[in-house]
Amino acid sequence: MKSALGAVAILWFAVACGGPMTLISAPGGKCLGGEVLGDGVIAYGQFVIQPTQTADQYPPPFPLLTIPVSGGSPTTLVASEDYPILIGLDAKNLYYFSVGITVALKSAPLTGASPTILADNVVGPPVGTVQPYVTAFALDESYLYWVDDQLHELYSLPLNGGTPLALSSTMRVQFARSGTAYCAGSSLQSIPATGGSVTTLASLPADGPTNLVADDSFFYLSLGLLDGGTVIGRVPLDGGTFSTIASGLPVLLEIAVDPKASQFVYWSAAVRNTGSIGRTRVSDGKTVVLASDSVDPVSGAGIPTLAGVDGENVYWDWNCSLEKIAERP
Repeated sequence: MKSALGAVAILWFAVACGGPMTLISAPGGKCLGGEVLGDGVIAYGQFVIQPTQTADQYPPPFPLLTIPVSGGSPTTLVASEDYPILIGLDAKNLYYFSVGITVALKSAPLTGASPTILADNVVGPPVGTVQPYVTAFALDESYLYWVDDQLHELYSLPLNGGTPLALSSTMRVQFARSGTAYCAGSSLQSIPATGGSVTTLASLPADGPTNLVADDSFFYLSLGLLDGGTVIGRVPLDGGTFSTIASGLPVLLEIAVDPKASQFVYWSAAVRNTGSIGRTRVSDGKTVVLASDSVDPVSGAGIPTLAGVDGENVYWDWNCSLEKIAERP
């Protein structure tokens, strides 16, 4: 899940130059986060840190902005928003949840025009002191998907809005493409955005947390095991047998791959007081750590989150910075 937390600078780790380059630095006291990667741009939310605040006390409003992946000046899409949870970008819009007393699904044109409410009250009402929230969501070329954690129901909605469609009370969503939602647990499952039965595509050796992404040929998964370790593997897009790529990894927070053809599975992890960004080569399972830094075990500050991979670079949000490092063999 993305959230509006994050960074004072955007850094570029250019392999050819051998070191970091600051592309943009926000004014003092401002941070950015919740990053999602689109075609040539990254969208993020921005907030102001006060000296007496902790990480869970940042008040609204939150402006939403984009910046080119090559650097330059940010563009403001939405000047003020309640607590936003960014879902993703397509060629025309940024899609996000606006969380308040109720939760609305919105789209904000990349041209900077006013945002549109696609659907309101998309999560059940507050229960006692527990506010509505969303922890599982995805989008593809035509639909948005999310899980109402109050009602434990998976929904879909066309990108142009309408009436949410309840899909399943037993399945969550981690990935979507071509009008289908996918989720991994003890098995890899799918369900059409227009409704229907849940289909099992593969059995999985998962005992703990899972992550799921895909390129044009395979699903890639990280699966938590009872011994506390993690295995990375893949399954063909049309289903079949899970094939292990690497095992013995720490618990992985997120994974990402090149959406076209993956040489590597990129991942983020936080073990004890250290956070890391790494990659595992698909062909032989060779794993390397690309970057690491300290994590505050109490507040969680310093835990890295992946923003995405675009075929040239891998991007992540870490310790108040958004960084990228070039993909290379």
